[in-house]
Amino acid sequence: WTNTDESIRSGMAVLDVAVPTGYMIQQQKLDSYILSKRVRNLQRARYQERKVLFYFDYLDSDFVCVNFTLERWMPVANMSRYLPIRVYDYYAPERFNETLFDSLQTYLLNICEVCGSSQCPYCSIYNAAIRNPVSVVLLVAASVLIVARHYRIVNPNSWIFWND
Repeated sequence: WTNTDESIRSGMAVLDVAVPTGYMIQQQKLDSYILSKRVRNLQRARYQERKVLFYFDYLDSDFVCVNFTLERWMPVANMSRYLPIRVYDYYAPERFNETLFDSLQTYLLNICEVCGSSQCPYCSIYNAAIRNPVSVVLLVAASVLIVARHYRIVNPNSWIFWND
């Protein structure tokens, strides 16, 4: 709470955290977190579609840290890089602070890193097909042998060392 000129603490406050597509947290985990009383003034936590809401009795000048883990439930990749996190007064929502969380790790994910299916024909990470680089020497040697065999069939008497 930074508006100490008006009062030393806020009214009821809400922390609104956007949840990326394909991720969620179970309500039972949030309820356990509330019951543990690890966070000062935290009274409720609710998971809603695409966001988690934490309700505080009040906020004051002391820092409050909320720690929770979102789990990936669906294979998603290349999501939005920035997710909004907003803190506001429950009874005066025009008083708010919004920050953008940089979720670079989820933004850079490739779908093949997330899916993990060996049946995806486009996935070079988990697919059984292995691409080995072909040796240039092997290509040249095979080409020479093919040309030599072809030349012998077309003109069999031209090379002396191939007498049958």
